[in-house]
Amino acid sequence: MGAEYAKTLLHLGYGPAQVAVLGRSEERTGAFAERFGGMEPLVAATGDERLPTFDAAILAVPPHQMPNVFGMVLAGGTRRLLLEKPGGMSAATVEQLARDAETVGAAAFAAYNRRFFGGVDQIRRLIAEDGGVLSVVFDFSELEHRVVTDPVIRSWSDSPLERWGLINPPHILDLFIHLAGWPTEAEHRRSGSLPWHPSGAVFAGSGRTERGALFAYASTWTGAGRWGIEIATPANKFTLRPLEAPKVQAITGFAQSDLAFAPEPEGLKPGFFGLVSAFLGLPGGDPAHLCPLTDGARLLGFAEEIFGYEADGAKF
Repeated sequence: MGAEYAKTLLHLGYGPAQVAVLGRSEERTGAFAERFGGMEPLVAATGDERLPTFDAAILAVPPHQMPNVFGMVLAGGTRRLLLEKPGGMSAATVEQLARDAETVGAAAFAAYNRRFFGGVDQIRRLIAEDGGVLSVVFDFSELEHRVVTDPVIRSWSDSPLERWGLINPPHILDLFIHLAGWPTEAEHRRSGSLPWHPSGAVFAGSGRTERGALFAYASTWTGAGRWGIEIATPANKFTLRPLEAPKVQAITGFAQSDLAFAPEPEGLKPGFFGLVSAFLGLPGGDPAHLCPLTDGARLLGFAEEIFGYEADGAKF
């Protein structure tokens, strides 16, 4: 993910001399910095080292490492931070990070890039024109073989698999909440288990959001499936499956058509142009669509309810 952010910063016009790369390994940090035109490599192996103050920092580290890195950067005086999602392995952890930032007057955000997809931007506008959301159906199904063989996850020293519901599904949960509002009523059911995820393998639930929209979800981690969201308004139904290629069905018929929206820059991870632009206050991204870290913690609390996790995540 660090590479994706580096590409985005260069695309936005930042020269290598304006970007510092922080890492724990001198060799790997130097190689990364050189790969992107000679960015400044900084190495910090422990939380005892005092870092420089940056105008802004993007923290692209695994969630179990985030509290330590966040603390180092905050202690160095940086007061604008973007944390790669989810930001921690429990809602309580991320809530504490948000409090730490608030204590020193820092602005901290969780990096949910799908809010900034071109299609999502268009759907936001059409929802407002249509008069709001009536209902939402979403699916956060995972393909088990892809999860357990993911090389990045396998490289982490502390396995996150038994709390995987806080790693990947929050992408979908956040998009649902962003478009339809926070749940005020919810019922959750789980069945089955997996060797790496004992709290459940099949998930279903329903409820109502603060904006009056009804919602339902059904997801399985033991069969086929893919992420998706369907949003119904008084005039249209929007289907995001895959999320990058939304379709629209008008109330006047059954036909679905591709939703037209402004294309994103080629070569960048979808949503990153808008996300990073919004974070840095540049044209091309609306800061109003950033996810404050307090909301990131609240989102993980909702995920903990869905997956039946202990709220404090004490092991992590």
